[in-house]
Amino acid sequence: MKDITIMRVLKKVRRMGMDTNDGLRHIVADSGSSFPEKQVAQAILKDPNGFDDFLNADGGPGSGNFGHGGRPGQRGGSSEEGSAGEVTHAQSVKNYETAIREVLQKEGIEAANRANHLALERGLIRQEQFTAGAQILAKAFLEQDQAAVDGGNGSGNFGHKGRPGQIGGSGGGGGSKAPKGLSFEQQKARWGAMTPQQYSETKVAEFPDGVNPEVRATFEKAVKAEPAITAAMQRQAEACGAEMDSLEFRVKDGDSYMRKVRKDAKEKGTQLKAANDLFDAVRYTQVSDEKNLVQNAKKTLTNLQAEGYNVIGVKNTWKDPGTAYNGVNVKLRSPDGQQFELQFHTRDSLSIKEKIHKLYEEQRKLPKRDPRYKELDRQMFAISNGQKRPDGIDNW
Repeated sequence: MKDITIMRVLKKVRRMGMDTNDGLRHIVADSGSSFPEKQVAQAILKDPNGFDDFLNADGGPGSGNFGHGGRPGQRGGSSEEGSAGEVTHAQSVKNYETAIREVLQKEGIEAANRANHLALERGLIRQEQFTAGAQILAKAFLEQDQAAVDGGNGSGNFGHKGRPGQIGGSGGGGGSKAPKGLSFEQQKARWGAMTPQQYSETKVAEFPDGVNPEVRATFEKAVKAEPAITAAMQRQAEACGAEMDSLEFRVKDGDSYMRKVRKDAKEKGTQLKAANDLFDAVRYTQVSDEKNLVQNAKKTLTNLQAEGYNVIGVKNTWKDPGTAYNGVNVKLRSPDGQQFELQFHTRDSLSIKEKIHKLYEEQRKLPKRDPRYKELDRQMFAISNGQKRPDGIDNW
């Protein structure tokens, strides 16, 4: 097994931007890999000391991945320790930003995006480093989108489809799929790093395939209307000293949208009817303290009506002793006809809503006669009991 082949395999794994073992398995399975490369990859996978021994044995500069210095060569390598590789196990946000930019420059946006997510998932970086990396990638994505007239397959990162070529280029790119299995915080960072244009385009690009075109059109209409509604929500919150929360999730994901549509269609008759009646494809949360929630909510709704918005319905669950969820949910219609939902919460009631959400999701799938249904009810009330009620909430 020659050292030159080992180094070629190791460099190939680095270029992939993948987890080490995943990269080695890819080389073994890839028909484009040479027989010696496959042998080396298989040997590394089987070696009880794993990848690090092979990596460090040659002792070349930067041979230790993730900032680990290579040991002196054991098979004719250098006599001195190799210098540390790129600092992926970053000690600072600035170091990690530099590492992401270098991957971006060498390998492209998709490889850098994949490396950013893998680093967070494997505990190699902190959340603030991941967020800084996501912001760099979002900016690079926007710059690429403006320049990428060839629109190659999957050229749009974050699920955005490449545009058709304008100068004899290829047709529209297929776009990459949304990352799966991300935590709430990872999703929040992903959506929060996008510009409004990227956000809208990604929501449309990640909508599931094989859906009735008319149903899909209702979702795209909501996405198109969202930026103007978002600006109005932010303007009204600022006017009354409240805060907008969770704007990263202001548009429902396509998969979640279709689950709701299919469920409602059982009662409404058709998916199109269910989609047209859906109010929370676009949704917002305004947060105030207990003293000011009611007056802020009323002021917001009055101002929105003056701008041409219609209030369709108000549901105040603070007055409903039969539910553990406390909040004010308002259904509205924008001046251009887009339905949406606006919730008014205190910081405490919003925190409780998030804590009982998983219990609620489990409960709503059960019949009320199921013993588990009552147990989940008990757990949710145990969490929500004792929270401070907003001033004047019982008179609204």
